[in-house]
Parts: sequence; C-alpha cells; structure tokens
Amino acid sequence: MESWGFFAFILTMLLIVDRTYNSTQKFTEFKRYLHLSILYLSVGILFSFYILFLKDTKAFHEYMACFILEKIMSIDNIFLMVMILNHFSIPSKFQNKIVIYGILGVIILRGCAIWFGISIIENFGWVLYIFGTILIFKGFKALYQKTHKNNEQKNLKLEEIFIYRFLKKKMHINIHINKENNNFIVKKNGKYIVTNSLLALLSIEFVDLVFAIDSIPTILGITQDMYVVYTSNIFAIMGLRSIFFLLKDTIAKYSFIKPALSIVMIFIGTKIILSHFINISAFVTLLILIFILISSFWFYSKKLKKL
Repeated sequence: MESWGFFAFILTMLLIVDRTYNSTQKFTEFKRYLHLSILYLSVGILFSFYILFLKDTKAFHEYMACFILEKIMSIDNIFLMVMILNHFSIPSKFQNKIVIYGILGVIILRGCAIWFGISIIENFGWVLYIFGTILIFKGFKALYQKTHKNNEQKNLKLEEIFIYRFLKKKMHINIHINKENNNFIVKKNGKYIVTNSLLALLSIEFVDLVFAIDSIPTILGITQDMYVVYTSNIFAIMGLRSIFFLLKDTIAKYSFIKPALSIVMIFIGTKIILSHFINISAFVTLLILIFILISSFWFYSKKLKKL
C-alpha cells in the first residue's frame, strides 16, 4: 500500500532544509546550490529503495527509469526558463522568486496531468497506442530538425505563447523592470498593472504544460503506476531550482540532451506499439535508457574534441 503521507513528509522536510540552508551565509551561493542539488539527487535515488521495499523489483526499475528520464528532461526545461527570464529582462536578484513559484506550479500541474493521463489509459487502454504513435512521430521530427539554431529561433518567439498574447491584449502590462522589488502586480495611477515578472512566471507554467505533452506520455510508456510516476517526477523536479542556478550560464553546452531525448521518445513509443507482441521488462528499459544517455554524451564529447 502506497504511503502518500511518508512522501509528503519527505517533501516537507526537503523544503524546510532548502529554505534554512539558503538563508545561511556560511557558503557561497554556488556551493549552496551544489550541495542542495546533491541532496535532492541523493534523496530521489534513496527513495527508490523505499519503492523496492514497498512494492517489488519491477517498480524499483520503473521508478529509476522515470526518475532519470525526468531529471534529464528537466535540463531542457532549464533551457526554456533561461530564455524566458532573459526575454522579459528579469534581473538575477529577482529570478529566485519566479523560479520557486514556477517549480511549485509545475509540481501541481504535473500531478494533474499525470492523474488525467493515467485515468484516460485505465478507461481507454487503446489511447496508450496513440501516445506511442505520437512519441515516435515527435521523436523523429525532433531528431531530424535542421539545426539547433533554427530551434532556438523558433522557441524565442514568446509572443506566440497564448498566455502572453492574452495578457497583452486584455490587460495592461508593465514591460519595464521594477528595480525596487519583484512584485507580480503593481498599482500605478489607481490601476493594477501586470509586471514582466508575472508574465515570465505564467510563460514558464504554460511552456511546461506544452512540454508535458511529450514527457507525460513518455513516462506513462514506462509505467502507469500513479505512485511510482508521481513520486519519481516530483523528486526529479524538486531540485530544479538548484540545478537552474548552477547551469543557467552554461546551459548551451548541454545540447546533446535534445537528440538523446528524441531517441528515448522513439524507443518508448516503439515499446508501447509492440507491447502486445514483445514484453520489454522495466529492467531492460532502464538499461536502454542509460545506454542512450551515455552514448549521446560520448558522441557529443567526441564531436567537441574534433572542433
């Protein structure tokens, strides 16, 4: 029987430790985020042994596969976060609040998306095959896109985001940087005006929902166990803030992740389509996932050496 209370207790303790540790001036900012990243990673991995104790070896392998996959996908999220914050000219000293609220929003929205996805599959099993087909199509599409430069230019058109267009058309937007604070809404001349900080936050949440269209079907292609899927996702996302501040200035160096994720999507999609004929175990899925990620990193490293 799943213990949601124990999971909630661990999350609460992590949040307390995070807040307490970040308030100390004993270490530099870089070291604080590094230590917290290691803490979140360690707790996420250790929780897999609780899954092993609670369930079985199959669930353990499924959890680790989902955790690793979501952790890697989180780096792609960081790439978009950096672009959004830069686009809206958010100063570094104000980014922490937006990232925290953004991640909390992601946790809630992911929970809803996972529950919705599992509910659909439980009631309409054939939908999983549609997910598989979509993953294969999107995987090949992403893998054979012309250049990373074209992708970045496309992603930078934040004006195409629905939230951005809606707020710009329906509400007054203060596009100037508020150097005194990072309030989401300010009162000016008797009117409440939406600031660029709130716009950045809403854009982050909206973009994550778009990303969930890829990530959730991929995760559900590994397992439909709500406890395994949700806990692995949340533990992977929880350390996102620390990783963001560690990698935000060097995120462009991790371009090998995109083709790796494309191959993973193709593999999971194929696994779903062929599941009626071939049973690929959770352990084999985990090994293949690790192999794809390591191979992508190796090829990327070899490519850099030739430059």
